[in-house]
Amino acid sequence: MKKILFYNMSLGSGGAERQMCNLAIDLQEKNYEVSFSIVNEASIFYKEYLLNHNISVFNQNICFSNNKAFLIIAYLKMIFSLVRYIRKKRIDTVITFLPIPNFVACIASVFVKFNLIIGERSADIKQFRSGRGVLFAKLNKRASYIVCNSENARNMWMEFYPEFADKLVVIYNSIELRKAKENKYPNPQQYKLLVAASIQDVKNPLAFIKALSLLDKDEQSKLKIDWYGDHLFNDGLYERCLSKLEEYSLSDFFEFHPATTDIYSKMLDADAVCLFSKYEGLPNAICEALSLGKCVIMTKVSDYKTLVTKDNGLLCDDPSAEGIRSALSRFCKLTPDEIMAMGRRSEVIASSLFSKNTNLNKWISLI
Repeated sequence: MKKILFYNMSLGSGGAERQMCNLAIDLQEKNYEVSFSIVNEASIFYKEYLLNHNISVFNQNICFSNNKAFLIIAYLKMIFSLVRYIRKKRIDTVITFLPIPNFVACIASVFVKFNLIIGERSADIKQFRSGRGVLFAKLNKRASYIVCNSENARNMWMEFYPEFADKLVVIYNSIELRKAKENKYPNPQQYKLLVAASIQDVKNPLAFIKALSLLDKDEQSKLKIDWYGDHLFNDGLYERCLSKLEEYSLSDFFEFHPATTDIYSKMLDADAVCLFSKYEGLPNAICEALSLGKCVIMTKVSDYKTLVTKDNGLLCDDPSAEGIRSALSRFCKLTPDEIMAMGRRSEVIASSLFSKNTNLNKWISLI
């Protein structure tokens, strides 16, 4: 039985963590011995979820500091803690999804032999241009495979690092196709929109709020917005969002909620699922919305040409407030029957893209 280790900073509520946990459980069901190692418990959103599936979680218990000397020490501790764990448990394959764990695993592979699979989940071009990003990317030559979850991400890697062509693989996120027997019929008096995203600048919440303020009063009264996601950084963005909601008198129909592990039931209750990011890897929320047979509204990020057509959703011309406003205004003009028809088309798209067995077999072929 091959032993697989997933390595990450923590078990927060982000999309990468969610995909790691789901993949780990799927692999365990295929009789692989799966475990997790995390740097610290700064966030343990998915820890109980893993433990409930009998997947052990090893905490390196390493703290970070802004002090450069302490930061170097932290990196060294992470590297050698990972090396010791791999040797002790005789790990065959290590899977990482995010930049710092990718970097640490690449360095660890110098000291101990294992099959390293790196997941590329972002489509931020800055990572290819910054000094740190270039260093991290160059080290990826230590990996056996670099798994991108979108063609867009793979194309970016090919543009900057064509020498990695043989390592690059595209595997879409696996989504459990578990749509309800019948989606609820939209209330023509007020449509429910759902956003499932952490509250950070890249998710574009301020532009979305501004866009809502640009709608006319009739359009505003036709929408109810629920945003599910944690504010991960102490940068004041969440507070600015609340302030803008008050300033534009939008608080009556826009509400922020904490991240939830029961996002499926929340999506089922919505009439459309939205994503207004400035850039994005393959967006979990949109993929899950498609699988649930939902109309979607999104900016032109990731593989949007594959995910959204005129038959299953609406695209924003750009991530500006005006671009988002235009899409929302068009959505308000849809009839309930048109929204239901879009949802049915979404389900067809999902079944062709996110087959759990197909994508899982692709992962197994790399292990």
